[in-house]
This record gives sequence, C-alpha cells and structure tokens, in this order.
Amino acid sequence: MKLISNSGTERALDELKSWPTEGSTIDVMSPSFSVHAFDAVADQLERAGKCRMILGHGDVVAAGLFGGTEETALRARLKGRWLAGRASNWLKKAVDVRHTKAVPPQSLIVGGPSLARKALLGSCSFSTEGLGITPGAEFGIVQVAETAQEAETFGAWFETHWNGLGAGSHPGGQLVELLDEAASQRPPSQLYFQVLYQLFKDLGSGPITSLDRRLAA
Repeated sequence: MKLISNSGTERALDELKSWPTEGSTIDVMSPSFSVHAFDAVADQLERAGKCRMILGHGDVVAAGLFGGTEETALRARLKGRWLAGRASNWLKKAVDVRHTKAVPPQSLIVGGPSLARKALLGSCSFSTEGLGITPGAEFGIVQVAETAQEAETFGAWFETHWNGLGAGSHPGGQLVELLDEAASQRPPSQLYFQVLYQLFKDLGSGPITSLDRRLAA
C-alpha cells in the first residue's frame, strides 16, 4: 500500500479517472454521494460497465447530495438539477445501491476487471472532499493498493459487506428517489415560499407560526 495526500497531483480523483475502461466494474463504499463528485468522473463512469454502491442511510445521503460549504462555488454554477438528472439516469442503467443503517466508518473504491484490480481506502468518500477536488480533513488519509493481490483483498471485503446487506427494493435504492426529486421541475411559487420560510422561521411564536408550518411542509 502507498499513502497519497489527496491534494495537488496526488488526488483520489486522478487515481479513479484512470481506472474505468469499457466493461470494467467499480465498487464504492461511502457515507454519502455528491452530484459534484459524480460530475468530475461522469464520463469515465458512464464508459464503464456495472457499478455497486454501499451508502449511508437516506438522511445522510440527502444531506450530502449537493455538498456542504466546500461546494458553494460548485453550486453557484447552477448545474445541480441537471447533474441530479444525469446521475439518476446513470444509476438506473448501470448501478445497484444498498444502504446501511449506520454511516460507513471509512470509504472504499475498488475497480476491476479482476486481473487488474485497483483500490482506494480511507478518506475517499464519493464527495468533492473525498476525491480531493475541494480541501479535505486535515488528518484524512487515503491509501492506494499497489498490487492486484492487495486490491483483491479489499474487493473480497466489499463483497462480504455487500452480501450481508441484501438486495433493496429497487437497484438505485433511496439515492435514485432523492436524485429524481432534486431533478424535478419546481413551480416558481415554491421557491418564493421557501425564501419566506427561511427569512421568518426564527421569529418565534405569533402569527408567523402557522405560516412556518405551511412552508416547512
């Protein structure tokens, strides 16, 4: 194994971009899924074959779908709805997702085919921070498998957890539902009411309380 800094020229993103080839496979274990991380590797992932993902439960995934403060500049590009639609289409075509009840304590990305297995382990969640696109945690660490045997070991570890979770109700899991909701057209009035809600939600009790309830619904 070797360690990479996940910054500069040693990013998980650069490792991952070189993996997918026609018919290859990608297995991902991550607490969350970011549409902006997907955007960075979408062309490679869509060229590959099947992908399997183990993700945290729906609330964790929903919170990270468009990232936190580190992705503010990316959200300003206003591509979120389009990216959600593209990610949803990819998931429906090529991805099987299973959700855990608890947040995975570490992230794992394993690529194939079996004769040329590759793996990343550590602070490499499927987010812009995890892929090294935006600054990550100060004490985060990412390890890269240097031999096919090492990668095969991590692949077997993923397989064990994958089989232990069992199949979901549909291949895309809760993630597809979240992406489809994010990609859907919204009436302008809904944005207006949400702005009002954010402006007045902290005013306390009084006449605005009933409005709070309606806007929060």
